[in-house]
Amino acid sequence: MKIKDYIFLANKNLSRRKKGVISNTILIAISVIICLLVISFNICLSNYMNRALVNNIAYRSIVVLGVPEEKQEDIINSIKEIDHIAKVIPEKEERTMTTIYSDFFDEYEENMRLSFKGADVNIQPSVMQGRNIENGETNVCLIPNKIYYGKYSQNKEQVYDREAYINGEDFLGKKINIYYFSYDESNGERIRKETFTEEFEVIGIYDVDEYPFEDNLFVSFEDVIKINKNVEENTVLNPNVIYSGPDEQIIAYVDNSLNLNNTMEKVEELGYRCIVRSTVNTYIVVIINVVTAIVLSVLMIIVLSSITTSSIKAIDDRKYEIGILKAIGYKNKNIKTILLFENLIIGIRAYLIGLIISIISIYLIKIFIFNKNIDFDRLNVNLNVWVCIVALIFSILIPTIASYLGGKGIFKKTPLSLNKEG
Repeated sequence: MKIKDYIFLANKNLSRRKKGVISNTILIAISVIICLLVISFNICLSNYMNRALVNNIAYRSIVVLGVPEEKQEDIINSIKEIDHIAKVIPEKEERTMTTIYSDFFDEYEENMRLSFKGADVNIQPSVMQGRNIENGETNVCLIPNKIYYGKYSQNKEQVYDREAYINGEDFLGKKINIYYFSYDESNGERIRKETFTEEFEVIGIYDVDEYPFEDNLFVSFEDVIKINKNVEENTVLNPNVIYSGPDEQIIAYVDNSLNLNNTMEKVEELGYRCIVRSTVNTYIVVIINVVTAIVLSVLMIIVLSSITTSSIKAIDDRKYEIGILKAIGYKNKNIKTILLFENLIIGIRAYLIGLIISIISIYLIKIFIFNKNIDFDRLNVNLNVWVCIVALIFSILIPTIASYLGGKGIFKKTPLSLNKEG
């Protein structure tokens, strides 16, 4: 028999067993949908968490506690010698954030603010366009590719209007003026005192979807220190407020999140107690993978059990038909090949249905859920090619193996006994 004959007979047989075929097709399609969606979302979430850990400056910042001021310089020099330490500076110089105003936002919203972040060649975010800030370079900056300014309230929470944003790419290579302020706090109130202006050249654009913080302007540490010093020197404090804090601390930046734990151990081996500034935990990714594996396994076991039971019952109900085929001269291998093509047709149909539903589901989730929220927008969910291939293989193997198990004993019987049992 030729392949086209097997396909013809398989289609004929399937058309006579519509109820069972539809049932198996639905079950396999469900298993394909579960497999594609759960694994795709797991990959997406894991990638997002890994990117967040790699790029999160706060997570890679080690705070060395209780450092006496007179020993500060020696301790900084000793920590600098540790592998994977990108930068070590006193906490009073670190000051990586201050609130600024920028004049090119005035046409969008009067009180638009960006956070000022200190950047370094080893610890700043990935730049999608332009270049990175070089060590020692000043008066240059990196800005987000999208800066959202259209805010509205939803359930008492601040939400961004996705259509209202400034395109950072429009400013690449241009110079922008940044306004910042000193204050008068002598009467217990914070009143703006003086306005200062700094000019920065936009040399790089970073993708906010690849970075866990939004609305940050990255400049060199030298610029941040200079601006904060200017603000402090021109701010009038309330003389009645006296601050008494702990010993001076040191901030050490690790070049990569994967090296964080090792580096902390080496700092502690030098005799200094240290903590991570951020509470982000690297085990989150592992936990996500474990929970996903458990959920996927339970769901797949339930669906596969139903498919196997249905396939075995379908073979058992076809004893008479198999007996007739054997009686008129069909060999076991011919009958098995017909069954194989039946399962191939069911599996491929079910896979295509599952794939189409999965693609539509992901598209709708992106449009109506992810694209409506800036936080979810960073979750870039796509169907993984390898997951699709694995799902296709399983959609064919599952009914085939189930049919084989169901028909294992049947093919050993004679046509007469099968006709009597059928």
